[in-house]
Amino acid sequence: LIDEFVEICFSREPQCREAIQFVAQIRKELNIGLQKKLHGVDYNSKELTTSINRLIYILTENSVEIS
Repeated sequence: LIDEFVEICFSREPQCREAIQFVAQIRKELNIGLQKKLHGVDYNSKELTTSINRLIYILTENSVEIS
């Protein structure tokens, strides 16, 4: 198991706050999905997919430095 991290630098604070909100939402949806799968319940990944796509947009369309 490799534990890595990514450093992301934002040019504006609102972009950073928005990205953090989407990361929190993604983590929440991953936990919900995992719990449902462990209990044999179907999981609709629409919310997860939407949050991931929004985070990708923020990271690619703005002046964000990723290292």
